[in-house]
Amino acid sequence: MPPTACTAVALRAAAGLAALALLTGATVVSCAGDPIGASGSVANRPDSASMGRWTPSTDTARFPRECTKAVHDSYYVVGPDGRKYPTWHPPTHVDAGTGEVCYFGHEHGDNPAASALWNDLRRHFAWDANANGTIEEAEWNNATTGLPFGYAAEYGGAPAAILHDSYKVALVNGAARQRIVNGTAQDFGLSCDQLVAYAQDTQSAYAFNAPRHPLTYAIDCTGSGEASGYLAKMIVSVMADFGSATAEPARSGEVAAGRRFAEAATQVWPNAFVAAGLSSDLTAALQERWDTIVSLRTASGSELARFNPGLVSRTPSRYRAGTAAVQSIELCYSGLDANGFLVSDPAQAASIVRQVRGSGSDCARLSPTGPATALAQRIRFDARDAQFKGCSRQVIFRNQSISNGSGPALWHTNAFGGEARTTAFSGSIRQLIAVGVSTTTVTLAAVTDDASVDCDGTTTGVHVRAAAQ
Repeated sequence: MPPTACTAVALRAAAGLAALALLTGATVVSCAGDPIGASGSVANRPDSASMGRWTPSTDTARFPRECTKAVHDSYYVVGPDGRKYPTWHPPTHVDAGTGEVCYFGHEHGDNPAASALWNDLRRHFAWDANANGTIEEAEWNNATTGLPFGYAAEYGGAPAAILHDSYKVALVNGAARQRIVNGTAQDFGLSCDQLVAYAQDTQSAYAFNAPRHPLTYAIDCTGSGEASGYLAKMIVSVMADFGSATAEPARSGEVAAGRRFAEAATQVWPNAFVAAGLSSDLTAALQERWDTIVSLRTASGSELARFNPGLVSRTPSRYRAGTAAVQSIELCYSGLDANGFLVSDPAQAASIVRQVRGSGSDCARLSPTGPATALAQRIRFDARDAQFKGCSRQVIFRNQSISNGSGPALWHTNAFGGEARTTAFSGSIRQLIAVGVSTTTVTLAAVTDDASVDCDGTTTGVHVRAAAQ
């Protein structure tokens, strides 16, 4: 069996192994999507549209020792539909035979195998290989089960257009969650395991034109005292709407769906380009925040579950300027003259009165002389030592609710969370929602979890794709 993200990871505690069966009270049926059949080995399963889309850089002088496409494609899982999907992998790969290290040039965030929800996730996304209607231990407890990147996009998106590098995972185990009482957050004995897997493209212009992006949201909470019995378990995969004309309307206390890009669209950059004596705030200048409201509904419109997460990228490789995607690193080599005109020519650097300043800024570490840096000495946006690679991230967990009174725990929806049915249908996505109804007297306070990763190019080889536009 080729190596996957799971092969080097030990199984978690036995208590997590049976969690899904305890929740549903029954065996897990695998029949989401378009069944392909059970014939053939796992290695011979057909590829999804997301599989095999990454290729190494051809610029071997600038990016030596990049992994081959075959090595990258060996990191895969088989999804509930029997198709192969790319999955999480570390930014580097070590050859088991020679010990040599190669680089993928990108990262996918946290290793999902570190999640307390890992066994639930593997079981939920497993393929019913013998087609007997039951997910058996041998079918989920193996090296080809895990998070399938592109599963929802396969049935409701444009998987070929989604940059593979943009898939990220963020998780936290045992996060203390507070409730809002009279406008104040207070502890009440709730602890949650949380994971999100998503595609947030901060390299190309794709995000500006496509409001729907893949999102897997998983949560399981344990309460004591006043939080005993709090209902919050779900594993949901959708093409989430981050701000289209048909996005789910926000309710009281929710943050409306939308994508807030950097202030560069104003052509002013007040937080980046500052006068002498001031320090720039590049996070404020470049930060992107994507918010969505996901509502799972039956064909009649009855809501089964709802949640309202946010995704934050503090160091995107490109900022928005009109309808184009302009590289963030260009701010380091630019400024504004007294008339407010943008200057990027080093020969005109003396005319600049406002520029990125501050000894601790990413630009200062990158380019001490700023706009005066000679063109030949400027670091390209796709270099391994460039500062802006989208590696500084946050995930915002807000309130969620469940209205799945008599169940079942397993539903099948379209790729957008609608048309929920108790049996699979063509193009459906399997969703797990705890049986019961959430209390309406508890509103959880938002919690922001740091999802940053180490992207030191000298050790991880991470760099922005040169084809980013």
